[in-house]
Amino acid sequence: MSDEQIGAAILRASETVAAPAALRARLAAPAPRRRRVPRAPRLALGGALTAALVAFALLVTGTPPTVQQVAAAALRGPTAPAAGTAAEWSAVGRRSDQVAGRRAVTVIYRRGGAGIHYAILSGKPIAAPAGRTVSVGGRPYTLLRDGSTSIVTWRAGGHTCVLASQQAGPDDLIGFLRAFYA
Repeated sequence: MSDEQIGAAILRASETVAAPAALRARLAAPAPRRRRVPRAPRLALGGALTAALVAFALLVTGTPPTVQQVAAAALRGPTAPAAGTAAEWSAVGRRSDQVAGRRAVTVIYRRGGAGIHYAILSGKPIAAPAGRTVSVGGRPYTLLRDGSTSIVTWRAGGHTCVLASQQAGPDDLIGFLRAFYA
C-alpha cells in the first residue's frame, strides 16, 4: 500500500467517525460566565498581600540581634554532644539557634560546676554593647553584665563571638579566652 492509499483510507474513515452526543452538546453550549470579584475585596486582598510582604521583608532584613539576645540563646541547654577541651575546660555539648533570623552555633564548656557557652553568630558582625574593653593577645574584648549573666564579645573571622556564663565571672571568661587562644 502506498502513502497515497493510506492517506485516502484515513480520510474515508474520518468521514464516518462522529463525536458522542454529550460532547457535541457541551461544545455547542455557551461558555459559563465567570463571576467578577468586586473591586473592594480585590483591593483588600492586595493590601493584605502587601502587608504580608512588608512583614516578611522586615523579618529577613530586620534589625540585627543584640549581643544579649545571642547570649540568652547560647545559655540554653545543649541539643547535641560535643568533644574537645580548652585548657581545663571540657566541651560537653552544642546547640544551634536562630536569633533575629541569624544562625548562632554554641559550644558549651564545663569546668567543675561552672559552664561557659561560646556562641558564634552568622553574618556580618553586630555592634558591641557598652561595656569594659580589655585586650588579650592584642585583640579587644568587651565585657558586660546582663542581670546574672557575664558576657564577653568580640569579632573574629568576620563574625560576632559571644561568651556567656551564669556561673563564671568576667575574669574567668577572660581566663578561658587566654587558654583557648594560647
